[in-house]
Amino acid sequence: MVIAFVYTPYLVNKLGVAAYGILPLALIINQYISVATGTLTSAYTRFYSVAIQKHDYQEATKVLSTSVTAIVAIVICIVPIFVGIILNVDSVFQIPNGLVICAQYLFLFTALSFIVSLLSSILNVTLYAQNRLDLMNFLKVIRSVMNFFIIWVLFNFINVNVAFVGVAGFLSEIIVVIISLILFYNTKPVGVELNFRSFDKSILVAILAMSIWVLIQQLGDTLLYRTDNLLFNKFLGPEASGRLGAISTLGSYIMPITQVIGSLFGPLIIIAYSKNNHEEVQYLAKMQSKIVGCLSAILCGTIAGTGGVLLSLWIDPSFKEYNLWLIIKLLPLPFYAAGGILAFVYRAWNKVKTPAIATIILGIIDVCLIVLFCKLSGTNQDEIILIISAIFSILQSYILNIYCVNKIYPGLWKNGMTSFCYITIVGVTSFIISKIIGEFWIVNNFGVLLIQLVIDALISLCILLFIIFNKQERKSVYSLIK
Repeated sequence: MVIAFVYTPYLVNKLGVAAYGILPLALIINQYISVATGTLTSAYTRFYSVAIQKHDYQEATKVLSTSVTAIVAIVICIVPIFVGIILNVDSVFQIPNGLVICAQYLFLFTALSFIVSLLSSILNVTLYAQNRLDLMNFLKVIRSVMNFFIIWVLFNFINVNVAFVGVAGFLSEIIVVIISLILFYNTKPVGVELNFRSFDKSILVAILAMSIWVLIQQLGDTLLYRTDNLLFNKFLGPEASGRLGAISTLGSYIMPITQVIGSLFGPLIIIAYSKNNHEEVQYLAKMQSKIVGCLSAILCGTIAGTGGVLLSLWIDPSFKEYNLWLIIKLLPLPFYAAGGILAFVYRAWNKVKTPAIATIILGIIDVCLIVLFCKLSGTNQDEIILIISAIFSILQSYILNIYCVNKIYPGLWKNGMTSFCYITIVGVTSFIISKIIGEFWIVNNFGVLLIQLVIDALISLCILLFIIFNKQERKSVYSLIK
């Protein structure tokens, strides 16, 4: 995030707005294709992790080799798409005059970066199965740092060229895949090998079957989380959609932070499931979803309480009046984080069909209701769109996940709804504390605002630990720190 904060203005200043505008076009290709390949990796993770935890290394070898074979097949299929776009880039997109050749090289190296990253993502699942998130995150840091460093070197010692952004990405991925290979052979169990002769058609069918349902669920997620901006554009015009887009960007920065703690428990849930330790699975689902949700509620509530000042300093003072938009956009995030823990459970069980279908249905109902209410109401259409979207986001990310987990472990519904109340109380409390302190706190720059946010969050955290949480829950929070 720190690098991204510096990286974007650096590129804009060096390249200029026109040349910089080509970069998002190149990334669009990766974004669409990565949705499909990401689902394959997710499914592969489940099958490989279960085999590893059962010490069935022959099965793990089959899963690994089959998945790599599938990735090779995917690459063969998408190469013609990349070639067609690269050769006709000025026909597919609007490219500024004089930058067509540079754009073609940018797209070429971006495509190569994507292909190399597929291999490293497959290799890194072996780390995930052994709960080596430290090494996986180390690789993410290496990728970001090297990408920025290589661009800086190319721009300063060769030439400022938009194509070098693609070159830097490709070289960074090469470095990451080399380190991934070293880590793979140093950390994998002795009995696991990468052998194309171990390809198993039945395993491929199982992985693809799970991938299809996960893909459907991701499409439903997109329908729920990305349509408010399109509807703003339709009913309120481009200026309103632009303002919402900027505010949503802040939410996109906060969401990964809320996912950090939750991501720690994915491997633990799969490990417990693989060992048939279902008491541990249920404990993690109940306890950690509540803890992750409450901690995320502190973050979101604190930021929402200072939203007007934050928007004014970060963008410009005209955004201050849109503070309510920010509050509504932040509302679902704690439940999204808590629901992520529950999602690990039904994915470990490979019970992904029901949430996938339900997500699509909720997304369709969401859009239909928004359009209906906006057509019936001539005022407050912005609030109607955001509130309905927030409600359905909570339904999909948390309530639906409780329902799916309760089908596997009957009785968890009551605990999940209790956690829902706790998360709501913590979020409201943090918001009120932030508002009260803001009345007496004069903020004129980001440094002062940061100090206020830290104080607000610490007060809310103390209330959570010593008033709301019981002794066992406090111990669970302390164990995260340790």
